[in-house]
Amino acid sequence: MMVVWHHALGQLAATSTFIHVPPWGAYGVDLFFAISGFIMLVTTWDKPITPMEFMQHRIRRVVPLYWVATLFMAALVLLAPALFRATEVSVAAIAKSLFFVPYESPNWPGVARPVLLQGWSLNYEIFFYVLFSATLLVGRNWRVPIMVGVLCTLVMAGFVLHPSNYALRAYTDVRMLEFGAGMIMGRLWVMRKHTRRGGGNPVLMALGDASYSIYLTHIFTLGALRVVWVRLVPEATMASSIALMAASLIASAAAGWLCYRLVERPLTQWISKRRLVVRIEVLEGAK
Repeated sequence: MMVVWHHALGQLAATSTFIHVPPWGAYGVDLFFAISGFIMLVTTWDKPITPMEFMQHRIRRVVPLYWVATLFMAALVLLAPALFRATEVSVAAIAKSLFFVPYESPNWPGVARPVLLQGWSLNYEIFFYVLFSATLLVGRNWRVPIMVGVLCTLVMAGFVLHPSNYALRAYTDVRMLEFGAGMIMGRLWVMRKHTRRGGGNPVLMALGDASYSIYLTHIFTLGALRVVWVRLVPEATMASSIALMAASLIASAAAGWLCYRLVERPLTQWISKRRLVVRIEVLEGAK
């Protein structure tokens, strides 16, 4: 929701002139990276899992919805360019976006951005998954020091070498340290032997379940809302700007939750069932 706020502020130029707040929303991605490091360590701490199993699980969780959202964005740019300003797509850009290859965006000169804008963070995320999966080959007590050492080495290499390749720039970006910070917090967590607690606020739990869908779909919601809003409210005021921000947060959360219930969860369940069927068929064939 921090990221939604950040992008909602930029939908209409007049909004930021009436609402003066520090750019705290952009730090939602930094929090996202730290949470990823924490969760990956904690959820695998007492679980025997191979690097291949880990990557398969992460791919099933992350890739399908991202591919759907990316292809949907490409289709919208071609069919309804007014919804998304100054956005261009090409076959090469779509391919690199789908396979998490950072590249210079024609819409953001000098910056690596995929077809689906917010997907840039997943380029970092997938790279972190690959590195983390390798640490599953060593004892769990070594995972944090090894991972933090690798991340620090990559970042220092970036400072020294200043790579021109956009993929290398991403993989040596200082943001990579945030995954390590999350892993350190996760290590402290498991040392204290915390246990999961049941229950919780139902609204927050629903937002948590739908968080990935909200993250991937909010740019569509904001684009559609912008088009409708400028027609209904042609002249911006303080009141209309506050109303727009509130509408942006509520609409993005609601649309993301619907995407989770209607697309993400059924898609993930279908892929998991297909994988189970294939595994059973392979085992029966081996007999």
